[in-house]
Amino acid sequence: MTVPVSSRHNDASEWADLALLTRRIARQGHIAALRRSEVELLPPTLEEVLRFIVDHPRCRVQDVARSLMYAPSNASSAVGRLEAADLVEKSPDAQDRRVVRLVATDRALSGRRILDGMWIVIYKGAASALDAEERATLRATLPLLKKMADAMTEDEI
Repeated sequence: MTVPVSSRHNDASEWADLALLTRRIARQGHIAALRRSEVELLPPTLEEVLRFIVDHPRCRVQDVARSLMYAPSNASSAVGRLEAADLVEKSPDAQDRRVVRLVATDRALSGRRILDGMWIVIYKGAASALDAEERATLRATLPLLKKMADAMTEDEI
């Protein structure tokens, strides 16, 4: 069975809406969390690199560059700036001393915990604009959103 053009357009339009809205929610949530906390505001590139290092302790600069699709020199520069800000430490690999591993500092991890807690407050506040049935519907989508996020790993894209 062929799908009418108008249905295909609506389907594409809905996926575009989902993509734009999830980015908008994430960006607005991030900005609101930063404004409500005492955590230092980082440029988006540094924030993304730091998030990667927090989520992937003991990674290498090459891992950051490959996973975030940055030029190696840009990833190295970002790591250097994070190190200068006392947010990342470099340490030699135990097996191969030529390899440098990256670890988020206690200062970075503390800031991340504060921001993550602030995100919960912000999302709960935004959800208060919804009625009980809408909040239940939103919560019911969480397993589906997680499944989509899991499907968007670097191996799948």
